[in-house]
Amino acid sequence: PLANSPWTSNAADDATKAITPVRPMSAPVILSVTDITGDSATISWQADALHDCVFDSWLLELKQGDGGWQVQPACSQPFHETTCRLQDIACNTQFMVRVSGICDGSGADSQPSEARKFAT
Repeated sequence: PLANSPWTSNAADDATKAITPVRPMSAPVILSVTDITGDSATISWQADALHDCVFDSWLLELKQGDGGWQVQPACSQPFHETTCRLQDIACNTQFMVRVSGICDGSGADSQPSEARKFAT
C-alpha cells in the first residue's frame, strides 16, 4: 500500500491481506451546561454512533480562562451516564467544557465534542 493509504498490509505466509481501517466513534453531540451556581455546573450530552468502538468511558475536560484542558476524573462514566455535576469549580470565572468517548484501546476514540462556554 501507499504510505498515505488508509489501508495497511499484513504479510502472512507470503500473502498480503488488506485490513479495513477502524471507524472511530462519532463525537458526542448536544452538549449543554445547566444549573450553574457560584461553584458548580451540570454538563450533559448525547452519545452518537459507536461505529467500531467498544466503549470504555466518557472523558470530560474543563478549561478555565486561558489555561489548558484539564480532565475531570469524577465524570469518567459508563456509556448510559451522559450527565455530570462539576463541583467546587472557581466562582466568577469563564470556562470551556468538552466531552470525548474513550474506547477499549482500538484507536476508535471519538474526537472531542464542540466546546461550550459558561461562567460561574
